[in-house]
Amino acid sequence: MSADNQKYLLKCELCGKLFKSITNSHLRDKHNMTTSEYKIKFPNTKMISDSHFRKLSEWIYSNENSEHWKYQQSIQKDSDVRKNAAKKAVQSDIYRENHSKRMKRVVRENPDKYKAMWSSIVGENHYHYGKSNWQRWFEKYGKDEADRRLAEWKLKNKIPGGSKNTKIEMMVKKILENNNISYIHQYKGICGIYVDFYLPEYNLVIEIDGDYWHANPNKYSSEQVIKYPGNREIKAMDIWQRDKDRDILIEESGYYVKRIFGSEITENAVLSLINKVD
Repeated sequence: MSADNQKYLLKCELCGKLFKSITNSHLRDKHNMTTSEYKIKFPNTKMISDSHFRKLSEWIYSNENSEHWKYQQSIQKDSDVRKNAAKKAVQSDIYRENHSKRMKRVVRENPDKYKAMWSSIVGENHYHYGKSNWQRWFEKYGKDEADRRLAEWKLKNKIPGGSKNTKIEMMVKKILENNNISYIHQYKGICGIYVDFYLPEYNLVIEIDGDYWHANPNKYSSEQVIKYPGNREIKAMDIWQRDKDRDILIEESGYYVKRIFGSEITENAVLSLINKVD
């Protein structure tokens, strides 16, 4: 090979041979190494010569090769179509509803096995399971940053008032405190789900339901639609069934559960719920 031709070739840093490009097959067969490993070991080396790259570019964009280029573009387009279709499917209301029903059934039928399954998973890719976003942010960034990110997330996802300290929950909180009744707000000791209030003395869970978000039967018919964030629309009857399934799960875990709508909250109404259990 002439000296003029050699100056346009690349030298393999491992064996010294000259190539138009350092290919994966050469590294694998001769040196038992991947392209990524070669780049890490020799970060400043080229993998393809300038002259060869120019010739490839000219070939790809040439008129004679236009059909090949169109074919490559069609493959990419089909791939994007499949990805978008899959993404749209898992974001659909039907998928979310069916997935929610399956998970509820799994947890209800064998909660201990469900917990053991997730607790047995190890590795950094699975370490966050069983933790809220706030817990993971707190461990990584600290409390202030975790609070900021949570507030930002609620705003971005249009969470109505967030899941804690709503106006009606604060009303119940005040009633319990005025009557010296001990409670845990946003208790998460029941199958990994949050409940609004847990009263240890009575083994009682009190859920505070917003009239709109939980479709108060005194205000909404079974066929009326409630619009949730994210363009989700759910019939009132489905919301009632969802709350009923949740109550069954709580009761099967050994707790009493009572619900009260926001418009019905008075001191007498809350104390009456507790006295019935007592």
